Amino acid sequence: MKKTIKIVLIILIVLAVLICGLLVWQKDKLKALKMAMNYNPNQIAEQMSKQNQDLKEQIEAYFPDGIRDFTPEELEQIKKGETTEQQVLAKIIAEAAAASAEDTAATINIETPAQREKIANSIANAVVSAIKDTPTIQIKTEEKKLSKAISETVLSALDAAQANKKTANTQKILTESIAKALTPVLEDTKNVTVKESKDLTLEKVVTETVDKTLQANTENTEKSNVSKENTDTKQEPTANGSGSQQEIISRYTAQLYALEGKYTGMIDSVISAAIAEVKQMKNNGGSLSNIKTSMVSSYMSRLTSLEGQCDAEVAALLSQMTAELKAIGADTSIVATMQSAYENEKSTRLAYYMSKYAF
Repeated sequence: MKKTIKIVLIILIVLAVLICGLLVWQKDKLKALKMAMNYNPNQIAEQMSKQNQDLKEQIEAYFPDGIRDFTPEELEQIKKGETTEQQVLAKIIAEAAAASAEDTAATINIETPAQREKIANSIANAVVSAIKDTPTIQIKTEEKKLSKAISETVLSALDAAQANKKTANTQKILTESIAKALTPVLEDTKNVTVKESKDLTLEKVVTETVDKTLQANTENTEKSNVSKENTDTKQEPTANGSGSQQEIISRYTAQLYALEGKYTGMIDSVISAAIAEVKQMKNNGGSLSNIKTSMVSSYMSRLTSLEGQCDAEVAALLSQMTAELKAIGADTSIVATMQSAYENEKSTRLAYYMSKYAF
């Protein structure tokens, strides 16, 4: 009985490859067939897990604070089949988007050269003043010269931040990048000398000063915008739910994983139905020849239809995602990343079914 079922499924899969040979996915299906012939289901499942991890790492580039790993509890739930790796990843990315949204509330406006120059000068004056007020740090050069060097360094850091379209210019991100850029300038003994102190370091003084100055800039910007916010119509999310870049990535990642779960369930149902029909026909004394002619057309039609539906829904989602990202002026390269991840997932999952049921 088991051998008969495998023979029928092999016929279905081989026909699927032949029928789809004229379609766009020919290369992926041949790749899947090769993988199925060389690896067992557990090995292919590990490959799918690796693909999920690779996608997570690529998405992580859009979240300044990174994305956390699975907790032991989540890994245990996945192992028990209580949830899926994709569902947990969607939750983790949503958490990162929420955290990013909180940071974005303190986004610094550095769009114009004048704004960046103003912030750079403010930070330079504040840092020089903070150093002068710190007993363990002594200025060794002219204050104007040091202030100019700090201002130029900060301005370069702000220019680089504005040029980077993948991350929001939040107070936290700018504080870290500016403090990092200023470190070699201020550690130069020609500019300042520092006495060793466990409680108060040059880095701490600079970081705290930069953070406070950026905070003051944010508060002043908010105050200047109060009247405008009261008179202008506030921007509402579009019908598609536009938000920050991180929120958009999170939302569409969750929707794509939901689609994957939906169609995986449907495919499993078709395969289960095929196996059940083979068993029923065999129990009723049907021959393998009868099984082939009665099943292939019906089940191939269902599988091909499911593939087409899934492709169409994924294409629609990615198109909407592209439109929302463009609407806020954000980088759209993540869409191509997700398209590639979908194609790889589809090919690997087909290999998994082949290996599990036919080889």
